Amino acid sequence: MATVVVGPAIGRGAMAYGTMRPGVSGRGMIRRSAAVRQAGSRGAASATGGAAALGYGGRLTVRGWVVLALVLAGLLIGVYRAGGAAGAPLYVPTESVVVQGGDTLWSIAENRAGGRDVRDVVSEIQRINGLRGTGLNPGDTLEVPRR
Repeated sequence: MATVVVGPAIGRGAMAYGTMRPGVSGRGMIRRSAAVRQAGSRGAASATGGAAALGYGGRLTVRGWVVLALVLAGLLIGVYRAGGAAGAPLYVPTESVVVQGGDTLWSIAENRAGGRDVRDVVSEIQRINGLRGTGLNPGDTLEVPRR
């Protein structure tokens, strides 16, 4: 069987796809789907962009389901990671500290650690103040977690 594409139905823009059977002429030459016949009789393509008029039912293939599952998994992982570290509060009560000569981020964090790991406190101070490094200048004001 050969696939035949028939042009617009009387200028209405509906395309008909069918199969031509050798040795058959006249009415039985082209087999149209019901959706194409209905679209042609209405004089317009389907409201879904013509997908139904071409006989496409909107079903996903196995590859389509795999892609959809991967996209959804990526979104879920992104939402999970955007929530921050496990159990870390989004708002931390802070106080202002003015950096003195000889102060380092580590020494300030050590004073505020209160039994916590100093590295975590340094990271928290960097996150709160938007610091990319550890360099401080005397006179800088930092927001640090309360003790």
